Amino acid sequence: MTSKDFTLHLNAQEESAPWGITEDTSFEFAFFTCKPLKGNWLRVFPRTAKDVMFLKLLNHRVDKMAPAHGHGVLIRSEMLRYTTKA
Repeated sequence: MTSKDFTLHLNAQEESAPWGITEDTSFEFAFFTCKPLKGNWLRVFPRTAKDVMFLKLLNHRVDKMAPAHGHGVLIRSEMLRYTTKA
């Protein structure tokens, strides 16, 4: 296998001060709120099955978040360093 076999095709856009959907578990039932996220985030749009599998490996609400507005998935920009470029 070559490094090209592990290349992801994520269409990524940098996000400045994105808002994410978070879960508040202080109640007896699930309660979701929107909060601004700290740090460097990317909005990604997976295009292949490899992209989706990579996103499934990330910790939900830690390394990836659902955006409060728009489409795609928010991931920490540091997570892309684990991928190889062809």
